[in-house]
Amino acid sequence: MSNEQKKVSHYILERPSGWVRPYGGTSATSKEIEKSYLGEKKYGTSFVQSIIDIRASFITGEGIVIKEKQGIEANAELDYINQVVDYNQIDEMLSQIAVLTEIEGKLLGVLEPAEQNLINVKIFPFNLYGYNVVQDENDPQIIKEVEYTDIDGKLQKVPYGEFSYRTFGSSLWYYPNKANPRISSVMEYIEDLDRASQDLREINHLFANPTPYFKCADQAETQNLAAALKNLNWQIGKILVTTADYSLVETDRESVQALIDEMVSLAERISGSTGVPIYFLGMARLLNNRATALAMLEQLENSIKKERNILVSWFNELFFNILTKSNEDYDTNFNPDSIECEIIRPAILDVDQAVLTKLVELYDKKAISLKTLLTFVPEIESPEEEIKLISGIDTGIVTE
Repeated sequence: MSNEQKKVSHYILERPSGWVRPYGGTSATSKEIEKSYLGEKKYGTSFVQSIIDIRASFITGEGIVIKEKQGIEANAELDYINQVVDYNQIDEMLSQIAVLTEIEGKLLGVLEPAEQNLINVKIFPFNLYGYNVVQDENDPQIIKEVEYTDIDGKLQKVPYGEFSYRTFGSSLWYYPNKANPRISSVMEYIEDLDRASQDLREINHLFANPTPYFKCADQAETQNLAAALKNLNWQIGKILVTTADYSLVETDRESVQALIDEMVSLAERISGSTGVPIYFLGMARLLNNRATALAMLEQLENSIKKERNILVSWFNELFFNILTKSNEDYDTNFNPDSIECEIIRPAILDVDQAVLTKLVELYDKKAISLKTLLTFVPEIESPEEEIKLISGIDTGIVTE
C-alpha cells in the first residue's frame, strides 16, 4: 500500500438531498443576525424579530431609574445626569440599545462634548464601525482604548474613560472583542423552524384540492373512463358510477406528523436556549393553563437577568465617565461616584404572586373552588387529577 493510499482513512459522501447546514454548524455572526432582524433573509425573519424584541423588552423592563447612592447627597449630579439623559434621548433609545446588544453581543458608547456644557453619548454599532478594543500589552484584563475607522477612512482612538463598553451573551471579560449574542447559537434552528412551517403550508396547499385516483383493470377501461369523465365534465361532489376503484390522493399522515414533531422539537430547543416561552414561537397549544404561561415568563426573566445586570453596569460606568468628563471639560465639581442606576424588572412578573395571594383569600372565604385555585398553580398540570389525590387524603379541604 502506497503512502497516498494510507492517508485515505474515510470517505465523505455528498448528501443526496443537497441539504447544507446554514451556518456550517457554528454560531451565526452579528451581521447575519442583523440581516435577519431587518427582514433581509428568506427564512427565520419573523422568529428572529420576535425573540430579540421580547428579550429586549424584558431586559429594559419598566425602564431605568437613576438615584443617589445610599448615604450620599447628589442633587447636582442627579440634575446634570438627567439633563444629559434628556439631551441624548436615552429613555427613548433604551429599547433600541437593548436590541443592539441582542444582535451584536456588545455595546459601545463614546462621550463627546456637546452644547450647553453637556455631553453627547454616541452609540457605536459594531456592524457599522467594526471597532477594536485595545488591551494592555502586559495585562490583557486592562482596556487601554478603542480604535475605529471614521467615514473618511481615518483611524480614530478613544482613550479609556471617554467611553463605556460591555460584552453580552456568551462572552468572557478577558476577550473583549469576542462575544456571541444569545440568539446566535440557535439561528440554524430558527431557520429550520421557518422552513418546516413553510413545508407544512406547501403540503396543505398541494392537497387542499383533492386529486381523484381511478384504478382500472386494463388500458381499455382506462381510456373509456377518461373519455366518459371528460364528456360528463365530472367534478368531485357529483354522482359517479364506475367499475374502477376510486380514491383520493392524500399525503402520508405519518410524514406530516414527523414534520410537526420536528417543529415542536425545534421550538423547544430555541426556547431553551433563548428563554423565550414556546408560545411566542407559535406553540400556544402546548400550554396547560395561564399559570404555566406566567411561569414561562419567569423562565425568560432568569434567562435575561445577566444581560440586564450587564446593561446596568454599562450605564453606571457611562454616568461615572460623564461626570468625570464634565469636571475635566467644563470645570465642574461633581462627585462621579455619587449616583447609580437600576432597571426595574417587568411588572407582569410581580402580578403572578399578587394574583395567587388574592385567590387564596377568595378560597378561604369559599368564594372560589379548589379547582379554580389550582388552575393558577404552575406546577399543577391537571387540577382534576390533583383534586383526586387530595380527596384521597383526609385533609378537611373543601374541594368544591
